[in-house]
Amino acid sequence: MPRDYTNNFDPGKFKIPMLIFGPALNDDLKGKSLNKIGSHTDLAYSLLSSLFKNDSLHLPYRFAHQLLDSTQTGSVFYTFDQGFGFVTEQGKMAYDLTADKVVFEEGSVSDSLIARGKLLMQGTFNPHMH
Repeated sequence: MPRDYTNNFDPGKFKIPMLIFGPALNDDLKGKSLNKIGSHTDLAYSLLSSLFKNDSLHLPYRFAHQLLDSTQTGSVFYTFDQGFGFVTEQGKMAYDLTADKVVFEEGSVSDSLIARGKLLMQGTFNPHMH
């Protein structure tokens, strides 16, 4: 469970561990740990991709990563009141759109990551933009 946070943008507030267990889990996966950055959209995308492995199923969803693909790096985009945040393998950040500044930074955060966050915010509010 997330600890008590004094702000609404701290990435730790959004961290949720996940456990998969039971008889449906393949024996070769039991006891394994996947320490990859991902979100709820990545989970659904990864499960559907794993269930339907044939080439006839294409899941073009630009807001998700395949968690089980070791060639893909994970990242998470999240939103909060008047802002957004990113968690990547390089670092974590939160950006306040009202103040127009980074309000949380840990690790390496680039200007391109901020620009990407602004584009994703615009894309989620207007998904028909190309």
